[in-house]
Amino acid sequence: MLAYNVWVSGLDLAGGRRIAASLRRREVRALAFDLGTSIQISCNLIEPLRVGPAALYDEVAASLEGSGARVTEAEVVGLAPHAVVGRCRRIGGSTRPVGRGNHRGEAGERVA
Repeated sequence: MLAYNVWVSGLDLAGGRRIAASLRRREVRALAFDLGTSIQISCNLIEPLRVGPAALYDEVAASLEGSGARVTEAEVVGLAPHAVVGRCRRIGGSTRPVGRGNHRGEAGERVA
């Protein structure tokens, strides 16, 4: 299991809950929380080699298209299996998943 969070600005809690519900499946558990300045989509990736952070990030970003809301940050919480990190790629000193956005790696290392 891998804990993964995506922060969204310009979205209300009801919208965050709709996104979280759309992400849920056997491999993903998801909830939405209002953090005051943004909405956090909090996920547990039950099978991160089947559905990884980059795929979830892209699903959230795609669900926001045309709404004016946007992903502002994303993070893996805790340790990530090397095989999951290996599916991400480093982009010019900052990090992005194989789609868009920012990720944090081990000990603050930025990976994508």
